[in-house]
Amino acid sequence: MVDGPTEIEDSDKTEENKALIEQFCQDILIDGKVDTVTNFVSTTQYDQHNPTVGDGLEGLFKHIQEFKAQGITAKYVKVHRIIGQENFVVALSHTMQNDDDWCFFDLFRLEEGKIVEHWDIQEKFHPEVQWKNSGKF
Repeated sequence: MVDGPTEIEDSDKTEENKALIEQFCQDILIDGKVDTVTNFVSTTQYDQHNPTVGDGLEGLFKHIQEFKAQGITAKYVKVHRIIGQENFVVALSHTMQNDDDWCFFDLFRLEEGKIVEHWDIQEKFHPEVQWKNSGKF
């Protein structure tokens, strides 16, 4: 998951892109309004770097259906932080998969106000008694 463009573009759109990702996280990931996904994700290009998810909106929807078929429930609980520079934005989020707490780092690349690329890192929370610091967030 280290391939893809690395050129930073759109120096004047950092705040606009961060706001779009914040709204995407709220509407799609937390509220589950998947019928509005094309307000945020490009319908012509969506490159997915998670090897378990296919490219394009078709790949994303197929992944969601496969999770449901396997009885896996995944829910974003809270977005703790949105950071970004120009056309790259990262969301740091707490999610639940079945009854387990997870930390997700979703990196998005945007073009012309739409998400065109996505990378992610996922890590399961350890029980609090095992923490060596104040936690993920």
